[in-house]
Order: sequence, then C-alpha cells, then structure tokens
Amino acid sequence: MNIKYIGIRGLDEQERFTLKKISETSYPKIGRLIENPLVFLTIKKQKIAGRRHRIIIDARVSAPNIRYSSWADEWDIAKATHRVFDKLEREIEHKIKD
Repeated sequence: MNIKYIGIRGLDEQERFTLKKISETSYPKIGRLIENPLVFLTIKKQKIAGRRHRIIIDARVSAPNIRYSSWADEWDIAKATHRVFDKLEREIEHKIKD
C-alpha cells in the first residue's frame, strides 16, 4: 500500500484504526483507475466547542505525470474518509474520460 498519513498523531487510537481500515479498503479502487498510485492523506482535527472535533482530510494522489486532489470535512472520521475517497474516484474517472 502506498498510503502516507500526515497529521495522524493528532488522532486517538480508535480514529487511527478507522482511518487506516477505510483507506486500505478504498485504495484498490483507485489502483484500478491509476497504475501504482501514491496517496497522501493530511488529517487535521479542529476543536470547535465542547467535546466535538471537526475532521478535515485533504487527499492527494500522484502517479507518473498525474496529480489529483480532493478534501472533505465532517464530524465523524469514517464519513470524512469515505467522502474524500469517493470524491477522488469521481475526479479521476472524470479526468480519464476526457
């Protein structure tokens, strides 16, 4: 797996597990569209008020001569991860069709 995590130290153990699990299952979908992609996930955790945290995930995919990026923000780490990978897939499919 060519997934690099940036800012993962700010997450707790359960959030790290969820992020890695979802990203490792979503990586093969991108791998079918692009040969040997390198995925960078930048995670930021914002404390808004109280106990809740806003999760912002910025994803970049690079392959030889190709670069794609997308981002998502959510209150839940699982939703944010799913959303950012769905956006990446749609963007890659759209650019490949052109």
